[in-house]
Amino acid sequence: MINLLPQNQKNELLLKRIGRLIMILGIVFLIFLICLVLVLFSLKFYLLTDVFAQKEQETRQKDFFELTKTKKEIGDYNKKISDFKSFYDKQIYFGKMLESIFKIDIPKGVYIIYLSSEKKGKKIESTIYGYSDLRENLILFKNNIEKEKSIINPYFSQDSWTKVEKINFYLSFQYEY
Repeated sequence: MINLLPQNQKNELLLKRIGRLIMILGIVFLIFLICLVLVLFSLKFYLLTDVFAQKEQETRQKDFFELTKTKKEIGDYNKKISDFKSFYDKQIYFGKMLESIFKIDIPKGVYIIYLSSEKKGKKIESTIYGYSDLRENLILFKNNIEKEKSIINPYFSQDSWTKVEKINFYLSFQYEY
């Protein structure tokens, strides 16, 4: 094809083509920039969401750790409380038992030397070691012990009855409170 247009018009057409090409390239570049900005924004939101999720997970882990720690502390306190409860359940309240023993008329010449007790359920098993100057005083003491209602199954050892005087006696009984 032969181009019969003057040089002036040819230059104008060339300039228009270059202008269109620059405009097309500008639009393509602008679209590229817009797409790049959109991709960067979506990447920013993705990263912010990921960072937020990690912070949330870290907070949950801290909360879980603190909850686990708190559960362990509560378990330790519960164990201590149950230990205290079992300790107090095993305690022997000597006051009422001693009051019952000392309100018994103890004859002159009978002395209580040693008293030991052990709790067994709702009863207290006790042992009294003592001294009596005469067997008659020990018999009076035995009768007085048997009259006391809170003292159950009083038992004097056989050795307690073999001597007539200067008797070391042994008495075991149960006390029910």
